[in-house]
Amino acid sequence: MDRIFVTLSTFLSLKKQTIESYTYSLGLYAKVALNCNGKIDLAEHEGHSDFVPGCSCCAIEKDVQETTNNKFLTNITKFARYLKNAEVINNNETTGKHLSANTIKLRISAVRSFYAENEIVISKRVIKKLMPRDEDGNLIDDQVIDDKFTKEQAKKVLAELPDSVRAVFYTLFSSGMRIGECLKLKETDIDFTINPVRISIPKKYTKTGTARTTFVTTECARFLEDIWIPQREKYIREKKNHTTQEMDKHLLFPMTSSTVRKTLQTALINAGLVDGKGRSKLHLHSTRKSFRSILGEVSPDCAEVLLGHAITTDSRYVKKNFEECAAAYQKALPLLTIGNEAERILSVRDTEVENLKKELAEIKTMFNKYIDSMNGRVIGKNPG
Repeated sequence: MDRIFVTLSTFLSLKKQTIESYTYSLGLYAKVALNCNGKIDLAEHEGHSDFVPGCSCCAIEKDVQETTNNKFLTNITKFARYLKNAEVINNNETTGKHLSANTIKLRISAVRSFYAENEIVISKRVIKKLMPRDEDGNLIDDQVIDDKFTKEQAKKVLAELPDSVRAVFYTLFSSGMRIGECLKLKETDIDFTINPVRISIPKKYTKTGTARTTFVTTECARFLEDIWIPQREKYIREKKNHTTQEMDKHLLFPMTSSTVRKTLQTALINAGLVDGKGRSKLHLHSTRKSFRSILGEVSPDCAEVLLGHAITTDSRYVKKNFEECAAAYQKALPLLTIGNEAERILSVRDTEVENLKKELAEIKTMFNKYIDSMNGRVIGKNPG
């Protein structure tokens, strides 16, 4: 009885919440379709040398070894019918509410994926017929689909964000990066000395495992240099006082994606960009959609390259497209510039100029005193 362990191990590399959802779905399937206890307990199952009646792991293991595609189709159809009539349970009590269409899809898809790993495959076309439909026979989809940010929406959200997440938002909106890639950046990955400002994303950061380059707007670069980076150390110190989580001080954005998402959700609410249920079509991924839409108006191919959708290992192609993409990005720069921070950045720059003037005046005063002192010594040595 090894196959179930091998198959489940493909899920064990996923996030804890995903693993729990998959194992719950499998347990529920075993209970409904295979008449078992509905409990997936690998530790308990490990001690079973033979088939144990009622054990969900044993039943699934036996089922994947003996079932046929037709039998599996019968069982999963029974499972789908059960889900459509099931009620949401909260604290072991029924709520009178039926499962959402997305929950039903998740449960069915989890079981289908598990059996597909064991070479028992039901086509997506057949599975699609089991999914929830409305009275007109149309598939029900209660998932909120990501939309793209307009400039006005981006301005409203930025006004509600603290500087830490505001820096992340500027970077995502103007570069098209994924949140996971962005939060792995170090300051050394950004070259502020060229125009447009360039971000080099190492392959170990990317979803595709391929290194690539993208850019950020002048507005974003100035916000990072003048406002965020100077206060990053303070941010780390303050966070250390409120959390036990170790933060890498070398990261440009020493925070988790969960922190960014929660902060953005609060900003969306405060900006009035949610519906009556507190939901919004705008999410972190919406920044990539905005980037793709804006840069795509100038060059669809360059948009795909900078997003990480169309990169080749041909160095000549990469070099050629880097130059083309830099030119295309320059053209799109005004459209990617949100325009929220101009006055603040100018104010910071003015303050820096004033501080430099004061330092220069102090140095000049010290230099004059030094010259006077040296002249006094020379006169003292040569009185005549």
